[in-house]
Amino acid sequence: MGRQRRPRHSIPRDAQLTAAVARARHGSEEGFKTVYRTLHPALLGYLTARLGDDDRAAEAASALWREIAYGVFTFQGDGADFRAWAASLARRQVRHHPRPGPAGARAGGTDNARRVLSALPPDLAETLLLREVVGLDDAAAARVLGTTAASVQTAADHAARLVADCLASRPKPDGPDTEMACAWC
Repeated sequence: MGRQRRPRHSIPRDAQLTAAVARARHGSEEGFKTVYRTLHPALLGYLTARLGDDDRAAEAASALWREIAYGVFTFQGDGADFRAWAASLARRQVRHHPRPGPAGARAGGTDNARRVLSALPPDLAETLLLREVVGLDDAAAARVLGTTAASVQTAADHAARLVADCLASRPKPDGPDTEMACAWC
């Protein structure tokens, strides 16, 4: 008898977000506020990681929420579909606000995770962000990226391993200053 494998990172349909989206589609300000409070932190995290700068991310998020506010009335689907749609709009905002050169790549913060994430190849970083920060499952991330769920799972797993290996190889704050073991970041 084999073990049944549960799909990794499958997010259950969010009933609260689905209800809030339905209310927002019908003009409810409270419904839109709930949608905003539910999705904004994840979308802003995605934009900050992709753009590398808090100010640029805030500007892109502002434009993103204007686009969402105009499009919510014609949106069809549930909360998970809305999350994927919003992520695809955020991805478009990244193209409209290109990342600055190497000097600006570190401007968004100095924490290890952000530096390591910015050193990943862009496709791996984006896949990991869509799954882990925005909260999309493999199928939704695949729709946003225009690929397959299996490709998303493989890329995100590879990216997560690279990030974990690199973070584990960093010198300890109280330890001697040694060369990092992970050469790619």
